[in-house]
Amino acid sequence: MGIICKSKQGLIQQINKDSLPNLNNIGAQFLNLPFDKGNKYSTPYMWLAGIISYDSSKIPEGSIKGYKDLWKPEFKNSLTVLDDERVIIGITLKKLGYSLNETSPAALQKAKIELKKLQPNIKSYDSDSPKTSLINGEAKAIFAWGAEGSLASRENPNIKYVIPEEGLFLQQDNFVIPKAAKNVKAAELFINFIMEPEISAEISRNFPYGNPNISAYQYIDKKILDDKAVYPPEEAVKKGEYLKDIGNSVTELDKIWTEVK
Repeated sequence: MGIICKSKQGLIQQINKDSLPNLNNIGAQFLNLPFDKGNKYSTPYMWLAGIISYDSSKIPEGSIKGYKDLWKPEFKNSLTVLDDERVIIGITLKKLGYSLNETSPAALQKAKIELKKLQPNIKSYDSDSPKTSLINGEAKAIFAWGAEGSLASRENPNIKYVIPEEGLFLQQDNFVIPKAAKNVKAAELFINFIMEPEISAEISRNFPYGNPNISAYQYIDKKILDDKAVYPPEEAVKKGEYLKDIGNSVTELDKIWTEVK
C-alpha cells in the first residue's frame, strides 16, 4: 500500500533486477504481491502475520479462536492492539465477514459501530512494543505481529497464540530505493548482500519475523521455522490478505479511526 503511494508520488525509483541476482532466493509467494505487481519498485525483506497472543494463566486455552472473541466482556480493559487504522478496522471488517480492503459505505458504517463496541476492552494501542503489556500482566491478550507473540512467549511460558480463524492479516517489509538516491549502485549491492542465504539466516536468528528467503532456510534453526506465530501453516497464509491501495477511501477510514478513538 505504501509502495504504491510512494511510486505514484515519484518518491522511489524502479529497481534494476539485473543487479540483484539473489532475488532468485526469494520464495514466489512473496513476490508479485498486490502492492507492487511485478516487483518493479521493491524487494522483500521480512514478512509478518497478525495473530492473537494471550496469557493462558488468565484466559483458558481454546477460548479464543478468532477476532470475534476479542469483543468478549471478559476482556474489558485488558487488550493491547496495534495502533494502526488499516489493521484494526481491517480485522473488524474480517469479523463481519468482509475483506480487509472493503470500502463500501455500508460495510464501513457497520465496522464503525462494531469497533465502538470493542473500545471498552482496549486498554492500550501500541505498535512499538505491544508484547510489553502482555509480559508484565497489564493485558490479558494482544493483537499484534506474530514476532511480538513469539518474543513474549520466550519471556513468559504462559503466553500462547492463536491464528485467527477469519483469516490472517499479512504484511511485508520491503527494500526500496529513493528516487533521489545519490549512490544507486551501493543500494543495489546492499540489497543483494542482504539476500545472501547465510546473511538472511543471520538476520532471522536475531530478528524474529518471517523470512521470505527460502534459500536461507537450510541455515535457520528448525525451532525458529517451526514457530507458528512467525511461520503460520501454509493453508492459513493462503487464506490471508495483504492490504491494497484503496485510494481516496482511506479518508473514510481516517474519519472512523478519529471518531472511534
